[in-house]
Amino acid sequence: MARIRELNEAGIEKFKYFLTAMRETGESETSLPELLSDETYTRLLPNKIEVEPGNFSTKYEIAEYLHEKVSRISPDKKYRNIGMWTWLAVFYFDVLCPKDKEGNRKVGADSRYILNGEEWDRIFRHLLAGPVMIYDLHHTSSIILLYNPVDETGDFLAQLMGRQECGTNRGVIEAAKTLYWDTEKKRPKRGSSPQEHKPGTLRRFVDVLQQFDLTYDLYSITGEELTRLLPDEFNPWLTSSVKK
Repeated sequence: MARIRELNEAGIEKFKYFLTAMRETGESETSLPELLSDETYTRLLPNKIEVEPGNFSTKYEIAEYLHEKVSRISPDKKYRNIGMWTWLAVFYFDVLCPKDKEGNRKVGADSRYILNGEEWDRIFRHLLAGPVMIYDLHHTSSIILLYNPVDETGDFLAQLMGRQECGTNRGVIEAAKTLYWDTEKKRPKRGSSPQEHKPGTLRRFVDVLQQFDLTYDLYSITGEELTRLLPDEFNPWLTSSVKK
């Protein structure tokens, strides 16, 4: 167990240095632990919240865990605390940036680990703050967005959360889960998100939502109501045995 802390500016800059060094040199081992408790780089949160390491296989699992942990923090502070989410990224770095079979790490953009709390499309790209925020918004329906490994960004996440009018709409995400989630296989239905805008698939769903937005108040419509409004091309996806 470790009590959650937040990185100060010096700590964030040091973490940036580590990320850059790992990209440039290919080093897989770092001295990141010094950023977890050193008073030079961190300070304790006023809230006494403890977290523990874990083997989280999906974004949904780690989001569900952390959502409960940070639930006592007010929403206006929760997703703007750059130091806290960056400290958590250090704490869970082995989960966010795992070693491959050869022992190497594929370090992504800084925004995956260091929170940018000012822009919507940057918050959701953070590998911890983003999933927790999504879980906060959509609860169990968020599985359609968070089913993939913690260090990967799936197509449903990119297509729906990349558009704030979709990502913040509970009815939209509920409808997406109803259409495309395979409850038996615990993953999106096969063929539901091709790159092309094929009838009834994810990209067509987004296209239709943009058309509906001109006519309907989508924020007042439930997921069930939305699925009833969709064109007939979506009907096959409302069955659980769709195979494309």
